[in-house]
Amino acid sequence: MSEFLQTQDNRRLLLAGSLSLALHSAAAAILTEKAAFFPASHINQETFAQTLGAPTQLVQAVFAMCVALAIAAYSQAGLPAETKPCKRNSWLRLADGTCLILMLILIGGWVFTAIMGHQADKLCRLNLLRRTLNTSV
Repeated sequence: MSEFLQTQDNRRLLLAGSLSLALHSAAAAILTEKAAFFPASHINQETFAQTLGAPTQLVQAVFAMCVALAIAAYSQAGLPAETKPCKRNSWLRLADGTCLILMLILIGGWVFTAIMGHQADKLCRLNLLRRTLNTSV
């Protein structure tokens, strides 16, 4: 088992997975809701979305996918040499399909959330206009 862990490729896979997990955790801990105290008053989900134009959940999802792919690749690295070519091809298809499905879900959720946010904003403005007109009459 220690020989398996000592190979350079396996160490890189574990390092990639652990780095992705650390970045995911840091993003989840730092990029929170806006609050009245530092650092949440300056570094939060709202300022991140305004600055980069992407929600923080998208960044966290990318890091989570990197963790999952590193673990999957590491699990395939320990297969005996005679089974690797067949298993590697099937693993690549599985990884490609999984990434594609997850990206479609993330993009679809992002678009749906943006559409619903615009509709809610429009409805809120319309209600505010109605109340203003009713009070002025």
